[in-house]
Order: sequence, then C-alpha cells, then structure tokens
Amino acid sequence: MSFDAEVLALAGMCQATRLCLDLARTGRCEDGPRAASLATVFRLDADSAEEIYGDLRTHGLGLSTFAGLSTGRYMDPVLTRTLVSVIRVERALHARPQVAEAIASGLATLVAEGAPDGLPGNVLAARLAELYASTVSTLPERVIVQGHGEHLANAETVAGIRALLFAAVRSAVLWRQSGGGRLKLFVYRRRYGERARARLQQLGIPEDDWPMPSP
Repeated sequence: MSFDAEVLALAGMCQATRLCLDLARTGRCEDGPRAASLATVFRLDADSAEEIYGDLRTHGLGLSTFAGLSTGRYMDPVLTRTLVSVIRVERALHARPQVAEAIASGLATLVAEGAPDGLPGNVLAARLAELYASTVSTLPERVIVQGHGEHLANAETVAGIRALLFAAVRSAVLWRQSGGGRLKLFVYRRRYGERARARLQQLGIPEDDWPMPSP
C-alpha cells in the first residue's frame, strides 16, 4: 500500500466519523456518503485502497473534511477527539484476533443475505449495528459519541451511528495496514492534507465547496 492509500484511509475515517456525529447532532446525515462509507465495510479482499473506496467522488466529504482539519482550514474538536478514539479502538481490535474473526464471520453472513446493496439502508444499518455491539463494543476501548439527547435516544439513529463507527474502524484498519500510525500522522499531517487537497482538485471539488464544520 502507498502513501495515497493512507490518505484515502484517513479520509474514509473522517467521512464515516463526521456522518456519525451529524446523526448524533442533528438526527440526519447525507445518504450518498453514508452508503459509500458502509459499503467499504464489506470490501475486505480488495487489492488496493481505490477498490475499497470505489468512486472517490462519493468520498469527497471525507477528503475535504480531512484536508480542512490537516491544513487548519477549520477545526472541530469533537470530531478530532472521536477520530482519536476510533484509532484506539482499532488498535484494541488488532490485539484481539478472535474478535476480528467474529466480525469477518458476521460480515460473511450479511453478504450471503445480500449486503450491502441488496438490503434496504435501514436494515443494513441495523444489522451492522448489531454486529458492532456484539464485537467491537466488547473491546476495552470505546468510542463515546457526543450529540443531542433526543437523537441519541432514538433507536434507529443509534443503529446508524454504530454502523458508521464500523465503517470508521474499517478505514482505521486499512490505515494501519497501509503503514499509518499516530506518530506518522503527527509528523506528516500537512503532507497528508496537501495530498488530500490534490485529490479534491483531481475530482474537480474546489476549496470553496468544501463543507464547513458540523453544527
């Protein structure tokens, strides 16, 4: 895997985590990016990051969010803290191969049922949330999602949050497999951001169209 793969994985983490926080904060998020993020959970045997993420235009939210955070265009402390938690959860998952095996088995069952494209979005989110609760949530590290109580009390919203956290952790796995690490992120943060910006330019997404921080 290449440096570009690390950038895509970090953008994938940003997109799934940002959508997760959008749900927690407002009770809704963009359908297209959400579907794109959830689809990555099932692409376990891809030969490249590009195969995992598919059409990068569907990950423009993640690329622009990561570029904005990396270059100082905007700040979202809650998003940053949540991303750190996702990385910690992935490290805990890496140390427990039996949990990873349970996840792989659960995903295989969902694929046999038609996931991701053959299941309605709410059903897919609910099934992924169940698998997240029985596997990732058993790890000693947890992701605590901050939001508004009325949304966090809604069962369908909570299922959507957990499903997106699954996608965030999946991108964290790819980031580690591609050679990423917390020290490297600290050292090369601006270089990562510049590469994300270049990807956005290739996709025809100017900086004026980058999304601003979530409310």
